[in-house]
Amino acid sequence: LDERGEPLFESSLKTATDKASALLDSFGSEDEQRFAQVLESISPRVFSSVRQFFTSMHRDNAVCRLVGAETETVFDAAAVERAYSRVETSDVAEDETTVEGELLGVIPVARRFEFRATSGELIRGGIGPDFGESYLVRIHEEQLVGKRWWAVIRRRETKRAGGTIETSTLMDLR
Repeated sequence: LDERGEPLFESSLKTATDKASALLDSFGSEDEQRFAQVLESISPRVFSSVRQFFTSMHRDNAVCRLVGAETETVFDAAAVERAYSRVETSDVAEDETTVEGELLGVIPVARRFEFRATSGELIRGGIGPDFGESYLVRIHEEQLVGKRWWAVIRRRETKRAGGTIETSTLMDLR
């Protein structure tokens, strides 16, 4: 605490409520790009909870206001309708699969990979946080590129009214 009795650092509760408020606000916001960015990064489980929240708000013709220390978010009828429309026309799904094939390359700084499955499919995407660290260590110990591997790949499908975006993330090599 400082000399006025105020905390020197934000509490984890404040940080969590600020993030939750910003997340909910992005669904009701008039800014379509902001919503699209959040949708691309939200977990399926969190999306499901947000969907339930706005479905209940819409069904009950409810409005609300979230007030934080520095922010205030108002969900009037228009914002609730916009958010409800978005959750009803969107979906987020993820699954992990193991694919046999050849690692063509990894760019650790850009956090990108290319992998050719034995089926011929070329899989490109980002690398998971754990893989990135272990890769930097393993690159000096063993030759990873050009060898056969079982790749653990997380595939994500994000559906919106404008279309579907599919992404792949390399989680591990076995």
